[in-house]
Amino acid sequence: MKYTTLVQDKVAIKINKDGNIVARVLKGGEKVKFKQTDSLVNVSEYDNNYAHLPSKSFSKIDYSKMPSIILDNDTSKVIGQSNTKRITIVENDEFYGFGLITPNEDNITMQSLINAIKSNKIESIQLYLTRVSMNSNSTAGGKDANYITSIGSINLISINTK
Repeated sequence: MKYTTLVQDKVAIKINKDGNIVARVLKGGEKVKFKQTDSLVNVSEYDNNYAHLPSKSFSKIDYSKMPSIILDNDTSKVIGQSNTKRITIVENDEFYGFGLITPNEDNITMQSLINAIKSNKIESIQLYLTRVSMNSNSTAGGKDANYITSIGSINLISINTK
């Protein structure tokens, strides 16, 4: 399957005072790295291609298939399926994120995630998308500027550790 992967340079994930994990994955109005790929890729494999993410790019997301959340691009390290009792997708026109409510610390993958957050070892959070509309415009200096016009379907979220 062909994917467009998106990742922002600023990672925003924390454990709040109630022990819940809260993550802001993408924020509109900022630049994101992107890569076209046929498989799961590490952030180090990105080609420094950036696109501008407008503030209203999340308004047309298709939620007919909810994304799974995994750790370190490893499909055997599943944190969970979004919009279950413990994982809730949080989005509006300007940002996209999720919350993990009372994470199961007996789960080895979840414990790895909690330890990585507590020790500040989260490198990135990637989104794997199958329907992204993007335009390219040439700037005055001859460089192409990429603009994401809409995000249609998010298939997978990977939280990557250092």
